[in-house]
Amino acid sequence: MKTTKHRLKQILLNAAILSCVGLYSCDDDDAPEAENEVEAITSVTLTFTPQGGGTPAIASAVDADGLGPGNFTQLLTPELEPGTTYDLTMSLLDARDPSDIEDIGEEVEEEDDEHQFYFFVTGSIFTADGSDIPGTVYQDTDDNNLPVGLETTWTTSASAASGEFRVILRHQPDEKNQASATDRAVGITTGDEDFDFTFDINIGS
Repeated sequence: MKTTKHRLKQILLNAAILSCVGLYSCDDDDAPEAENEVEAITSVTLTFTPQGGGTPAIASAVDADGLGPGNFTQLLTPELEPGTTYDLTMSLLDARDPSDIEDIGEEVEEEDDEHQFYFFVTGSIFTADGSDIPGTVYQDTDDNNLPVGLETTWTTSASAASGEFRVILRHQPDEKNQASATDRAVGITTGDEDFDFTFDINIGS
């Protein structure tokens, strides 16, 4: 009889333990996930519009799943006119859900005190660029008068050339300051990368 009672107690104890484990697992599953500060971006379009009128030139790159700042493929390679000043604007979209496309550019603009684009150029495609003269190409700033980069200005070289145009968007909450905003080194350490891609650009003859 004692053996039967002992077994019954053991069964009830095991059931209680399993019940507690199950409740803990449910509570753990319901715990909120850590917020991901990095933006998901599936397409980036650069529009170079010549000052004074003319046909805009387009560069575009896509990343179907939006995961990873540099997993993009370039679709359009722009050919710019030599000796011409262009206003550059950028469109960034998250189209992972085609029925609910998000304009990431609007989010960057709303949180401009936390975001900045950095630009690096190889090849003599521009006469003055952000990697040589910090801040001179930016046409938009945040409330702290620090550069953002959704709107910039570029002047092409006087003769035909080909080169690479690297665009980096960094999310820098509580870290964007005068030092980070003017840091032109490739090894930027503040914040996280939302986007990092190198476009091919041609300057026509």
